Amino acid sequence: MNKCKDCGLLMSEGNDFKCYRYQTDLTETEIIRERDCLFFTEPIYDDGEPLPPARLVLIKEMDIKSRKMQGPV
Repeated sequence: MNKCKDCGLLMSEGNDFKCYRYQTDLTETEIIRERDCLFFTEPIYDDGEPLPPARLVLIKEMDIKSRKMQGPV
């Protein structure tokens, strides 16, 4: 399981935390608690800068769609 605090979609402004994908405010206890989130994404860096959350969501959505399109092996 992955934690929200390690996710690239978690946006923090001071003491406020928000999940970019689900547009929900999260408390510190929710962030610390382990979750099984379909959209958990490790931060990806390009030239030393992290990709914006909007780009990470698009990458994750394409990954999920590509898995659904695979037929029986």
